[in-house]
Amino acid sequence: MMTQSANILTQSMFALKIKQTRLNNVKEYLLNALQISPQRKGLVMLLGQGTEKNNAEALYCWLECQTKIDPDFSTLSLGDIEGRLLRHLERGMDQWPD
Repeated sequence: MMTQSANILTQSMFALKIKQTRLNNVKEYLLNALQISPQRKGLVMLLGQGTEKNNAEALYCWLECQTKIDPDFSTLSLGDIEGRLLRHLERGMDQWPD
């Protein structure tokens, strides 16, 4: 019984590691494709929860939230994810007062 519990725990940790690796890879792709400076803070309020240190952390937070909201998000192509991000940013910018 203990071995079965250990196997389940190991499998879930492995699945989490795979998910984190994919999100990091997607984050790096988006930073490069959209020429976003990872160390600046311009996207923190638009993408993150306001507590992230920089754009890279805010983007990762947004990606992680999207996977929780939409279970199919992690299966989207990079182009589809990029499109969703751009639409999200456009909506966020429209809400800021002039």
